[in-house]
Amino acid sequence: MKELQDEKRQEEFAKKKDALDTMKKDKEEQRFKEKLAVRQKMIDRQIEELMKVRNKEEEILNHQVQEAEEKASKLFEEQERRKAEMKAAIERSRAAQIERKK
Repeated sequence: MKELQDEKRQEEFAKKKDALDTMKKDKEEQRFKEKLAVRQKMIDRQIEELMKVRNKEEEILNHQVQEAEEKASKLFEEQERRKAEMKAAIERSRAAQIERKK
Protein backbone atom coordinates (compact mmCIF):
# COMPACT_ATOMS: atom_id res chain seq x y z
CA MET A 1 0.00 0.00 0.00
CA LYS A 2 2.83 2.35 0.82
CA GLU A 3 4.40 1.46 -2.48
CA LEU A 4 1.17 2.46 -4.31
CA GLN A 5 1.15 5.80 -2.49
CA ASP A 6 4.81 6.36 -3.33
CA GLU A 7 4.15 5.44 -6.92
CA LYS A 8 1.16 7.84 -7.06
CA ARG A 9 3.27 10.63 -5.57
CA GLN A 10 5.98 9.97 -8.13
CA GLU A 11 3.42 10.06 -10.95
CA GLU A 12 1.92 13.31 -9.63
CA PHE A 13 5.41 14.78 -9.27
CA ALA A 14 6.25 13.72 -12.82
CA LYS A 15 2.99 15.24 -14.13
CA LYS A 16 3.65 18.51 -12.29
CA LYS A 17 7.21 18.58 -13.58
CA ASP A 18 6.01 17.95 -17.13
CA ALA A 19 3.39 20.68 -16.74
CA LEU A 20 6.02 23.10 -15.43
CA ASP A 21 8.41 22.19 -18.23
CA THR A 22 5.66 22.76 -20.78
CA MET A 23 4.75 26.11 -19.20
CA LYS A 24 8.42 27.11 -19.19
CA LYS A 25 8.84 26.16 -22.83
CA ASP A 26 5.63 28.04 -23.77
CA LYS A 27 6.78 31.10 -21.86
CA GLU A 28 10.21 31.03 -23.55
CA GLU A 29 8.55 30.69 -26.94
CA GLN A 30 6.22 33.59 -26.14
CA ARG A 31 9.17 35.79 -25.09
CA PHE A 32 11.04 34.84 -28.25
CA LYS A 33 8.04 35.75 -30.40
CA GLU A 34 7.63 39.05 -28.54
CA LYS A 35 11.31 39.92 -29.05
CA LEU A 36 10.98 38.96 -32.71
CA ALA A 37 7.89 41.16 -33.07
CA VAL A 38 9.68 44.11 -31.45
CA ARG A 39 12.66 43.60 -33.73
CA GLN A 40 10.44 43.37 -36.80
CA LYS A 41 8.64 46.55 -35.75
CA MET A 42 11.99 48.35 -35.50
CA ILE A 43 13.00 47.04 -38.92
CA ASP A 44 9.69 48.16 -40.42
CA ARG A 45 10.09 51.66 -38.93
CA GLN A 46 13.62 51.91 -40.30
CA ILE A 47 12.46 50.76 -43.73
CA GLU A 48 9.75 53.42 -43.67
CA GLU A 49 12.27 56.12 -42.72
CA LEU A 50 14.68 55.01 -45.45
CA MET A 51 11.87 55.03 -48.00
CA LYS A 52 10.98 58.60 -46.98
CA VAL A 53 14.61 59.67 -47.36
CA ARG A 54 14.91 57.93 -50.74
CA ASN A 55 11.67 59.48 -52.00
CA LYS A 56 12.80 62.94 -50.88
CA GLU A 57 16.17 62.47 -52.60
CA GLU A 58 14.46 61.29 -55.79
CA GLU A 59 12.17 64.31 -55.68
CA ILE A 60 15.16 66.65 -55.32
CA LEU A 61 17.06 64.85 -58.08
CA ASN A 62 14.05 64.98 -60.43
CA HIS A 63 13.71 68.70 -59.76
CA GLN A 64 17.41 69.25 -60.49
CA VAL A 65 17.17 67.23 -63.72
CA GLN A 66 14.12 69.24 -64.78
CA GLU A 67 15.94 72.52 -64.07
CA ALA A 68 19.00 71.35 -66.04
CA GLU A 69 16.82 70.30 -68.99
CA GLU A 70 15.02 73.65 -68.96
CA LYS A 71 18.35 75.50 -68.83
CA ALA A 72 19.74 73.45 -71.72
CA SER A 73 16.56 74.01 -73.71
CA LYS A 74 16.69 77.77 -73.14
CA LEU A 75 20.36 77.83 -74.12
CA PHE A 76 19.62 75.88 -77.31
CA GLU A 77 16.72 78.20 -78.18
CA GLU A 78 18.93 81.25 -77.58
CA GLN A 79 21.65 79.81 -79.83
CA GLU A 80 19.10 79.06 -82.54
CA ARG A 81 17.71 82.61 -82.25
CA ARG A 82 21.20 84.08 -82.61
CA LYS A 83 21.91 81.89 -85.64
CA ALA A 84 18.66 83.04 -87.24
CA GLU A 85 19.51 86.68 -86.50
CA MET A 86 23.02 86.27 -87.97
CA LYS A 87 21.59 84.53 -91.04
CA ALA A 88 19.05 87.31 -91.50
CA ALA A 89 21.79 89.95 -91.08
CA ILE A 90 23.96 88.17 -93.66
CA GLU A 91 21.03 87.97 -96.08
CA ARG A 92 20.32 91.71 -95.60
CA SER A 93 24.00 92.49 -96.10
CA ARG A 94 24.13 90.42 -99.32
CA ALA A 95 20.95 92.00 -100.56
CA ALA A 96 22.38 95.45 -99.81
CA GLN A 97 25.64 94.56 -101.65
CA ILE A 98 23.73 93.33 -104.66
CA GLU A 99 21.59 96.47 -104.57
CA ARG A 100 24.69 98.68 -104.46
CA LYS A 101 26.27 96.86 -107.43
CA LYS A 102 23.25 97.55 -109.62
